[in-house]
Amino acid sequence: MHTKEMLDFGLPAQNYTVATIQRMFLEQSSLSVTFVNKQSLGVQEGDSLKFFHPSIFRRTNVEDQPTPNTYNRVLDADLVLRSKDNRWYHSSFFAQSFDRNSKPKTKSGSAFFQYSDRSLTANVGGFFVNENFNAEVGFVPGSTVYPGQMGYYSEVAYKMYPKGDVILYSGPQARLNDTYLPDGTLVDRKSNLGYVVSFQNSAMLTFDFEHVFQRLTLDFNPISAAQFRQFLEGQQFHWNSFLASFQSNTIKKLNFLLSSSYGGFYNGTNLNISGQLNMRFQPYVNVAMRFDYNNLKLSEDYGDAELFLLGPKLDVTFTDKLFFTGYYQYNNLTDNMNLNLRFQWRYKPASDFYIVYTENYFPENFASKNRALVFKLTYWINL
Repeated sequence: MHTKEMLDFGLPAQNYTVATIQRMFLEQSSLSVTFVNKQSLGVQEGDSLKFFHPSIFRRTNVEDQPTPNTYNRVLDADLVLRSKDNRWYHSSFFAQSFDRNSKPKTKSGSAFFQYSDRSLTANVGGFFVNENFNAEVGFVPGSTVYPGQMGYYSEVAYKMYPKGDVILYSGPQARLNDTYLPDGTLVDRKSNLGYVVSFQNSAMLTFDFEHVFQRLTLDFNPISAAQFRQFLEGQQFHWNSFLASFQSNTIKKLNFLLSSSYGGFYNGTNLNISGQLNMRFQPYVNVAMRFDYNNLKLSEDYGDAELFLLGPKLDVTFTDKLFFTGYYQYNNLTDNMNLNLRFQWRYKPASDFYIVYTENYFPENFASKNRALVFKLTYWINL
């Protein structure tokens, strides 16, 4: 993909390339190597005022002159192993980033192992992200929060199958997720203990008790840093919450998902109610309404807020080759309304032509903030 120069944003013309080679082996296993390249074109040493975007010119130290970072590259290897009976599964990756500002500690990786049978599912995984790992074509979780991170996560669930015509299975489940700084300091921990009931008509009911620990790495306020007092870097918080959710019978044309949680949130409390109502007009139309409500009450002058998110969605299947998806979303925290419309034509198997229109509005007067019209063509080549 090639993009044009956009001086209003301080960006030069740029080229993006992604290439993957994959080797299948055994029956369900694979090894793949991926190369990702982002190249900025026409950038000279003295162009820091012209190309002022922070991804282009950087300072090694405060006293140094900014130097152009004209490329960013990532080389990645992925391994997937799966047993013939699907009980054992493993996935792992190792990646390294490269750019002109060559620094140490530019690697990331993870490993995940799982065993699953009819009654027991158990998994464990670990990951690390060096502080200078930089994948500009993509997303690095927590890159603006942690100066590098490492951690592990684990989950175990057990299913019991009672006799009868109502419940398909039920059983306990537990999850643990820890995140550490490179020096070993624990900054995030989330542990859950719950119970799930799955009904034979596809409905599902879950209950969870959740404990959260956070040690802040930055000053912030979850409502508004400009309006309210901020929590400070280094502060530690513990809180507990209770969660419940119910998914109704998805076989029915009208079904819903409803979930709620209540408990601590930093130095206060939060009540969350969220869900989605779905309606099928078979075989052509699906209509959905998603909603999310949070009632945040923080202590002292840290702020209170009622946060709303509403999102109707429409899916239309005209034929087995023509599709339309449209959704509208309102978010009162960011004071934004977003419209997204997508038309898809599958002109050949695994080959599509898309037309996408998106626009963001101010809720008060529906004045447009920005808009975009995108055309995308994919073509599957068999060799």
